[in-house]
Amino acid sequence: MDYKFRSACIRKLTKSFSSELIDEIKKHSFSPSDSKDGFVLLESSNDVFLFQYLRKINYTYGDFQGELIQRKGETIKDHIFEINLDSMLLIIYAGKSQSDFLVRKLENICGNSFISVEIEFAKILEIMKKSTFISRMEQVELKNFQCNSSLVGRYIPNVYDYELFKDIIEKYCNNLLKVTLSFESYQGDTITLTIGKDSSFLFRSYSENNSKILTYVLSNLL
Repeated sequence: MDYKFRSACIRKLTKSFSSELIDEIKKHSFSPSDSKDGFVLLESSNDVFLFQYLRKINYTYGDFQGELIQRKGETIKDHIFEINLDSMLLIIYAGKSQSDFLVRKLENICGNSFISVEIEFAKILEIMKKSTFISRMEQVELKNFQCNSSLVGRYIPNVYDYELFKDIIEKYCNNLLKVTLSFESYQGDTITLTIGKDSSFLFRSYSENNSKILTYVLSNLL
C-alpha cells in the first residue's frame, strides 16, 4: 500500500501471528465520544492492513483577557502502521520513540507478537549491486570510533566510494549505527534514505516513491 511518509520502523511478526489478531485490533476501535484511544482500519488488500491509531491528548494553554487564565484543551494525535501477513512485517510510519510506544499498545492486544530486527549492513552491498535503482553511498555513522589512541567517540564521515564502504563494513561492522544511501530512478528522481541498525528508516524528504524504495530495501535486507 502506498502511504506518504518520511520515517518508518520495522518489526517482524511471530509465526503464530494470524488474521485473528487483526480482528482483535479492530475490536479496539476509536470513538471520539467514548474512548481515549483506539484503532481504525483505513485500508486492506489481501493480507495487508493499513491502520490508524488515535489517542486523545490533554493540554494546557494560557488565554490573556485582561489577566492570564489557564485553560485546558484536547487534541487527537495519530500514528499510521501497516501489518503485512504476506511478508510477516509490522511497519510503523513514525520515528523510533513513537514506534516503541505503539508497539507497547499493540502488545496489550496481541501479546509478544513483534520481534525486534537488527539490520545486517553487509547486505547493503548486495542492494547496491542490483540494477532496480542507481544506488550510491552517501554517509555512515560509527560509534566508539578511535583516533590516535586518545580520541574516542561518534564519527560521521561522508563515504562515496563503494570499495571504501566495503572496507568499513569489514572492519567496523559492529560499530556501524547508520548508513545513508541515495537511490536514483532511471527517470532521474533521487531519494536519500538513512538506515539505522535498529531497523529505523528516515527519508530526507516526503515522496510518493518512498514506499517503493522501502519495499525494495526491505525485500533485500530482511
